[in-house]
Amino acid sequence: MYRLLRPAMASSSRMIGCPRTAARAFHLSGSCLAAADSTVTPTAAPPSASAVPANPSAIVAGPYRRVGNVFIVTCVDHPFKFSWEVNRMLRELRLEFMGQTTIVPDIPQVRKRLWRVRHLVRVDPVDLDEAKALIGVPEHVSFRDLASQIPPTFGRGPAVGNPRLRSKMNFMQLRRMRLRDVMHRDQLEKKLLEERRRALQRTQHAAEGEA
Repeated sequence: MYRLLRPAMASSSRMIGCPRTAARAFHLSGSCLAAADSTVTPTAAPPSASAVPANPSAIVAGPYRRVGNVFIVTCVDHPFKFSWEVNRMLRELRLEFMGQTTIVPDIPQVRKRLWRVRHLVRVDPVDLDEAKALIGVPEHVSFRDLASQIPPTFGRGPAVGNPRLRSKMNFMQLRRMRLRDVMHRDQLEKKLLEERRRALQRTQHAAEGEA
């Protein structure tokens, strides 16, 4: 039996040692890889951080500048097919219909919403440097500086830290809108009643004159 297996074992050992079978190195165990790393002797000292690498495609040593991201989110399916929980997450992302596109920041809250609606949205990440280049903002100007120039009354209103307070503010705003609509309707009804009364008086005076 050993004599039958000897040619196969010899051929497998030759294949592992052959440099053309580098893809088969993934099948080696961890001990074999560790032993192979220990046998390799460094030929040159590692380059310093200030030295320019000889290979132009090599990764330059840090430290790196941290750049944030924004997500361009596009709704690629009809939301009415899905449950109300999915539609709620879509509304929090300012998406309501198929084909809508919105831009959201790369923060944990937004990532959580995107994960819950990942089956009906397409997400394109864009770093802030690229976003600045797209909208023509100079590199030395930060988005925080741009946000400070926006008046507090722009858009949905001043920022509120407590979401319940935001909900109460929205309720009061809707209540004021409803009261304004009711008062406008009452004024129109009063004008119509006044016009009807005047028309009735004119018809009565005309009937009395004929009599």
